[in-house]
Amino acid sequence: MKTWLSCTLAAIIGFTAAWILGSFSIFDTIIGYATGILLNIGTFILLPLVFVTLMAATASLKKDKGSIGPVYLVSTAWSLFTAIALSILAGVAFMLLPSDFPMATGTKFTTDTSLAESLTTSIFTMFSRYNPIANSPFMNLIVSPTWLLPIAFTAFIFGFVLKPDNDAIRPAYVVMNSFSEIMFRLSRAMACISWLFVAFFSAYWFKAFKTSEILTVPNFAIFIGVAVASAILVLIPILFWFFTGFKGNPYKLIARSLGVSLTGLFSTNMLLAMTGTYHISRRNLGVEKRVTSTVLPFSTFFTRGGTAMISTICLCALCTRANIAILDFRSISLIAIFCTAFSLLCSINLGFETVFVTVLAANALGYNLGGIEVLIIGLLPLVNGLGIFVDMILSSLGTYVSGKAINAISEVPFKETL
Repeated sequence: MKTWLSCTLAAIIGFTAAWILGSFSIFDTIIGYATGILLNIGTFILLPLVFVTLMAATASLKKDKGSIGPVYLVSTAWSLFTAIALSILAGVAFMLLPSDFPMATGTKFTTDTSLAESLTTSIFTMFSRYNPIANSPFMNLIVSPTWLLPIAFTAFIFGFVLKPDNDAIRPAYVVMNSFSEIMFRLSRAMACISWLFVAFFSAYWFKAFKTSEILTVPNFAIFIGVAVASAILVLIPILFWFFTGFKGNPYKLIARSLGVSLTGLFSTNMLLAMTGTYHISRRNLGVEKRVTSTVLPFSTFFTRGGTAMISTICLCALCTRANIAILDFRSISLIAIFCTAFSLLCSINLGFETVFVTVLAANALGYNLGGIEVLIIGLLPLVNGLGIFVDMILSSLGTYVSGKAINAISEVPFKETL
């Protein structure tokens, strides 16, 4: 069974379980225990996957002169343009259909900036971790959510010097490529069982949807759903055709990568979804291994258009709830720009990307939300999941766009897809 179909069916099973069994306490216990184990397994596997594949891919691109530059250049352009375009789309759409942020009746707040201050401090803490005399780097690797950055940077440096330009290095290059194939086999295994991840995580996600306050403001729920659908079906394909010169079918690629995108939606964790994306990008989208292995780690940090878009919507809705006048093009544009800028840093707060971007953007713009920004936490599985869902689609298409820049794409018949 194809991954897009098996994951869709798994989501339906999770939905059914959440609405039928969600009232039982044993259900919460089982789902909470299972999702915790699956999340830890998935993110742990990503560590060797990124290190080995990025090292081999960098060496391979370095061997072919003129390849490594275009790949990173196109990836950077794709990440920035999609983030800016999606944020502006969300802001302009909000001008046409403004909505309050969902809030339980009678909820009271006090003006408190501790959340913004703690998130701002986390940025400086993140950079201070790389002081060689501050703490043990191995301990930081274990306890920090930013472990992927030093791993990717180290793999890039090793791969850069692994270029097989003499007889002494060629055996090491061959061995590393063999290890890279092993990692892609591991990614295939993760993609094959992605339906299991979706089944458990979707049950938790739909239960959060059922008990959330989002349905108290139907306009907000409708607006955020229409915004995501418009981005996926209209704006992202247009941007894709712009980057590829109207070559390729973005809808086919989105459908073929739907399994890993659903994993990101329901787990709200981009690292977990990335483990299976390696094989899906190579097998289903036809992108060469060296491009896939290079672009996906980069996408984890910087391809955050979905998070920027959802954060823009949340901040606009919070401003409306706080009676802050923002319904003019200049204010909306500033919100979109700041949400885009902070989305490039949101990978240091995994699982809380939307909160991170929204609060820091509001703080930077000088908006006093009166403490109501904590409302996002109540909707975090929903808004953060939708942001990651769009991010995963952008990451998958980003590998194809980058591969197209160096002619590293091959057509894959439907019957051969996973």
